[in-house]
Amino acid sequence: MAAYLINHLRQPGVMQSEVLDCLEQVQATLDPFDGKFMVQGGDVQVLEGCWAQSVIVVSFPDMAKARAWYESPPYRTILHADRRRRPQPLSSIQTMSNTA
Repeated sequence: MAAYLINHLRQPGVMQSEVLDCLEQVQATLDPFDGKFMVQGGDVQVLEGCWAQSVIVVSFPDMAKARAWYESPPYRTILHADRRRRPQPLSSIQTMSNTA
């Protein structure tokens, strides 16, 4: 079943050019695991409650590929460099059926 990684970017101005450069680096690490950016920032219309800042959603064919990507040395290198500047929550979620 498909899996999604959700990164909730909570700091003001987080979609600056520095973050966009990082996303370009991340894209190269996603390709071997069939990962695809589904959402990168964009306008959010809050329907209920509150929502802070931006979100990034990445899809993978399954949870195993999502986890393998997260643990891959190329991504870990980017993660450690980026985390020093902006720690952000990152969650993985598996779909209920193979509808992705």
